[in-house]
Amino acid sequence: MNSPAGLRQEGKSFVLFVTNRWLGLDPSAGTSDFEPRFRESLTQAGFATCHSFFYDEFYFNYRHRSDQALLAFCQAEKPDLIVLNYVDNAEGLAPLEQTLGLLRKQGLPVVAVLPQTQNAQHPVSLQDIEPLADLLVLLGNQQSISGARNPQKCICLPAPGGLDTRQHFQFWQAILE
Repeated sequence: MNSPAGLRQEGKSFVLFVTNRWLGLDPSAGTSDFEPRFRESLTQAGFATCHSFFYDEFYFNYRHRSDQALLAFCQAEKPDLIVLNYVDNAEGLAPLEQTLGLLRKQGLPVVAVLPQTQNAQHPVSLQDIEPLADLLVLLGNQQSISGARNPQKCICLPAPGGLDTRQHFQFWQAILE
């Protein structure tokens, strides 16, 4: 997979969104609104340039996992931060734990964003993802923090696109400065 040239802008951080393009990882279900809404809150704040790596789209285009392509992309483009929209790996599409571990060993901080609602088809376990990320962002559900081993590395935010975008602005400012 070729990496696009010119992703960085001088004076701005480069954030890589590692996410799913489609709802429920199913192209027939339509596109997920997570990435454009969350990414929009970052680009509007003006702190970073962004690029998205869609692991489900990669699988459907190439018929194999995206882990090696993600590692190669990160090696070539050297993002400052990875924002992972975490869905359960049952489908075999999301990056493997080993891949996330390798990225972190390379010094790339990983922020894992967990959805505000639990999807029975794609359950997300806080205990499973917590060791794989430097920071966990729990969207819309403060009750979830109670299940964390290290609650100090968890924050709650309203879902992007909510009424108050100041919290998202403050979040990006704190993360990227």
